[in-house]
Amino acid sequence: MHEDPSLPQNLPRIYSGVLADGWCLGFACGAEGFWLSLFDLPLSLAADTVFLPFKAYEQIRYGNFHPRLVPEVHAENERNRERLRAEHLSTCRAAIKSDGGWWSDHPRQLEQCRKDLATEATDGGSSDAGF
Repeated sequence: MHEDPSLPQNLPRIYSGVLADGWCLGFACGAEGFWLSLFDLPLSLAADTVFLPFKAYEQIRYGNFHPRLVPEVHAENERNRERLRAEHLSTCRAAIKSDGGWWSDHPRQLEQCRKDLATEATDGGSSDAGF
């Protein structure tokens, strides 16, 4: 949500289901999303009306919904992803240097390691390599 400025940056809790369906109907959610939102709109209206007292309390107490993946959390996730990728490549280097062992019984994993290391060499490590 926070990465794409065209998406809503916050959403009120009161009638949030109706608002989300309305947003999807008015913007690019694809054909399947359009029909699903159109079907869900009356159901969301009924459910949001039933839960209105509770949602009004939550709105007063907590305010609007905000993105869950705030920039600090996103940065931490990226650091973890890079750390896992580095560990994976280190394991691959060790596997290619070793003779036999577990790797001799798993040729597909060894081949994937070779591909990941080749990708690392050609693009300088910017590839996801499945992470």
